[in-house]
Amino acid sequence: MEQAVNDCRGNILVRLRKIYPDIKPADYQLAVYMACGLSTRTVSLLLGESVDVVYKRKSRLKSRLKAVSGTSDADILSIF
Repeated sequence: MEQAVNDCRGNILVRLRKIYPDIKPADYQLAVYMACGLSTRTVSLLLGESVDVVYKRKSRLKSRLKAVSGTSDADILSIF
């Protein structure tokens, strides 16, 4: 799935790892699902978490990405 996302979206996940190398595996998995264009509800089913928890995790991850070296990569932020 990760390779398909990178192929279709200009190595977006590679850039994400470069910008935020200390990303937790669970947050990276969330980013992969979001970059695939899956809905929050679908992601919640895949992760076994409530929709509310997924919304909160997305929000926190987006905030951390913005804070890390002033991320201004619109493609990366657009997956959230």
